[in-house]
Amino acid sequence: MNNLSFQSRALEAAGEGGVVITPTVRLAGRMRHLVRQKSLASGLKGWRPREVLSLNSWLNRTYLGSWPRLAPATQVQRLNLAARAVEDADPPGELAAGLGLADLLDKTFGLLARNDLLDLERPKPPEIILWRDRAVSAYRLLLSEAGLIHPANMAREVAELIRSGRIEFRERLVLAGLRPAARTEALLLDILKEKAGAVKHELPPGDVSRASAVALPDRDQEVAWVVENLLEDGAGHPHHRLGVVTTSEEIYHPMFQSSLEEVALFPADGSPLSFNVSSPRPALLHPLVRAGLLPLEFALLGERREELLALLMSPYFGAWPEKRRLMAADLVWREKNLNAGLRGLVASLKGKGGLKESLESAGGRKIEDLFAPFLSWKSATFARWAGALKAAYGALGFPVAAGEEDEVASAHLFELLQELATVLAGDRSDLKGFYLWLKKGLEKRRMAPAPEESAGFQVLGRIEALGLDFHRVYVVGMSAEEFPPRPESNPLLLPGEKRSIVETDPLGRHLLAGADFTNWLAMADEIILTRPRTVNSDPAAPSRFWPPNEREERMDLWAAPGRGWLRAGWLRNGWQGLISPRPVRTFRHEEPSPMKTSRGELYVSEMETLLACPFSYFGTALLGLAPLPRAALGLNPRDRGILIHRILRGFTRRAREEGLSPDRDFEACLALLREEVERNALNGEKDPALAVEARRLLGDREVSGLLELWLEEERLWCGKGWSWRSEEESFSNLSLPGLGTTVKGRVDRIDAGPGGSFVLWDYKTGRAPTTPEVTVKLTAPQLPLYLMAQAEGLLPFPGPGTRVGYIRLTFREGGSPRIIEPKEGWEEALSRWREFIEERGALLLAGDFRPDPLPKKSLAHNPCMYCDLPGVCGVWTVEEA
Repeated sequence: MNNLSFQSRALEAAGEGGVVITPTVRLAGRMRHLVRQKSLASGLKGWRPREVLSLNSWLNRTYLGSWPRLAPATQVQRLNLAARAVEDADPPGELAAGLGLADLLDKTFGLLARNDLLDLERPKPPEIILWRDRAVSAYRLLLSEAGLIHPANMAREVAELIRSGRIEFRERLVLAGLRPAARTEALLLDILKEKAGAVKHELPPGDVSRASAVALPDRDQEVAWVVENLLEDGAGHPHHRLGVVTTSEEIYHPMFQSSLEEVALFPADGSPLSFNVSSPRPALLHPLVRAGLLPLEFALLGERREELLALLMSPYFGAWPEKRRLMAADLVWREKNLNAGLRGLVASLKGKGGLKESLESAGGRKIEDLFAPFLSWKSATFARWAGALKAAYGALGFPVAAGEEDEVASAHLFELLQELATVLAGDRSDLKGFYLWLKKGLEKRRMAPAPEESAGFQVLGRIEALGLDFHRVYVVGMSAEEFPPRPESNPLLLPGEKRSIVETDPLGRHLLAGADFTNWLAMADEIILTRPRTVNSDPAAPSRFWPPNEREERMDLWAAPGRGWLRAGWLRNGWQGLISPRPVRTFRHEEPSPMKTSRGELYVSEMETLLACPFSYFGTALLGLAPLPRAALGLNPRDRGILIHRILRGFTRRAREEGLSPDRDFEACLALLREEVERNALNGEKDPALAVEARRLLGDREVSGLLELWLEEERLWCGKGWSWRSEEESFSNLSLPGLGTTVKGRVDRIDAGPGGSFVLWDYKTGRAPTTPEVTVKLTAPQLPLYLMAQAEGLLPFPGPGTRVGYIRLTFREGGSPRIIEPKEGWEEALSRWREFIEERGALLLAGDFRPDPLPKKSLAHNPCMYCDLPGVCGVWTVEEA
């Protein structure tokens, strides 16, 4: 029997006037739809709707229909009373009172109540359990005094009402696929069978031998492969009859949402594509809701420019329709280095083409007045805070909803504001307390999925998939890491209690997962199981339910995207560019014409670019192509490297002039180093990025700075008889065979040591090349070029025993020096370099700048990772050709 037969048998057992109770809303809706389909197929023009309800819906209806004395507690009511119970019970020092602990108490109470563990005697429990019991008792009392019942007690309460005869059932009850996950639910089902004659229909198991198993390299390829197959299947089946079951909604649902949006937004053939990803995400994560919190976050985070600009530019705020004009305000603030302070930000726009007037015109009120409550009120009632926020929303034109999902999110936000204003009406709080309550409430509210009957491809969670039927189903994420799911952790439960609760018991989770899995196999005639072979680059073991008949697949969107993925506009446009012959014709000449550099000598850095890839040199050095500036927090890596080089140059020069050496005068050197950092990094400026960088370099009382660690290494180095002799020593006119031009460069530092030896150092503020990369793989030419310049007498410190190396200025390396020494000696290594330079020089002289990134297959040092021209070189087209 499959799930479709199970649904039909349950409906037949209930008859016309019966009630079918299902584990999920999804299954209830599917069974009602099945009745509709059968009625239409039999020619009926009208029929009585069948009563099919989820267990939670049936419980609420039955309980409220009994005219109870206790009303079901809402989430806000529960959190409010739990917070009061936490304070009344005086939590021990290791537990901090607040909404987090109140939420944990509410969850713990629910688990204990659903599993009949509230009133058990516990011999000599730990102190934390004694506190929990006090808090639980206080919570129960507060619920009772408020006339409220906790949802976890609903099943037991209904069971007692049925047992006592206060609730009677005339209609036939069918329990379709209900598997009790707690003792109170099991008690309720037993009483329904005993007192009401309820008939139970178990979910059918499927046959795992009929399922196919597909392993893919990682989760990204797993999702891409499933989406491609869904699109292929959609050519022959109605989309809503194709399903995906995910073992982890938090991980996979956002991935399917974005992937399906990509192939739906730009259909190649104009055909519509719909889908329904049943999202478990809280309302807090919806963009409209996040925008709604911006007025509060602007006040709480110090009136920062970032939050104000986000609010002004947000499409959810309609008070400023001319968004592009407001971008000019941000340019003014950046130019004046204004980062915070509403009054200063607004005043700075005066006389700037009406920007100040445009900013202040929101809702007919000055923007300072709109934010005044959040910036000036020290404390207020929740009702007053909610009223002030609603008033600000009205003036700011919030919300501007773009569709049904935005409308639903907006409803969640305003309903919660109303509930806070009602439930906590007289309670006082500062702005942060109100904000935290609002965030917690939005975190608890879940965005309801769209109606499933016509929503296209169905992406479902583990539980809501139970009992459903499809033409074909993909079960995604069958790795040991995700399935069976890990037990929930709860520090307020004893080990014995955890073993009695399915959510916290490993064995219980395993058994429940096994039951879920066997029913998924009954969802369709064709079941495809998928899993990733790696998770975060680490090997991922298959789930214990994974069948042995595995096959491996790959989904490379660039090598073989498939017809389905070519619906995605970005991929289709990219492929059109790749298959276009124009980039190849641009750099391939039947008769290459000589083209020499117009810049005269090559810098060592330009040589490195030329040797790594001729096209990269052509674009950057000859054409002067530059990447668009990238937004970055703090200093970008290039500026950081320049700053550190400047600091070290000034420090070693001054130390040498003053006769200081770190092995003898460490504290004096450290003081001098601090002076150089402050002079170069701060220099009286108020740039926060430079201030942060100065602290990073200097450290503080608790953590050593990067340059302090470097100076410690220098103390050890100088203690071996070495001394600083020169900084940024330049050379030029280095002639190399076959290059057609000369090379110039600059050595970061030269040290003198025992016996007249020298070391030429290159500072590295990022990754330093390895010895094989310098001497064998030929990807890092700086140090070999320094040695060639010294051999030609172009540096002031000649010496046959000169060595070269890197000083790695990273926290991981701690400023440690590393000498580079080939196994066979530098003579043979430099010979290889000269041959390689001659090969590349021939390309330069011939004007052949075809993309040829080297090394070809190195992940450790891939030049394309550092190139700024990956979108214009046509390298992939060249390699395919």
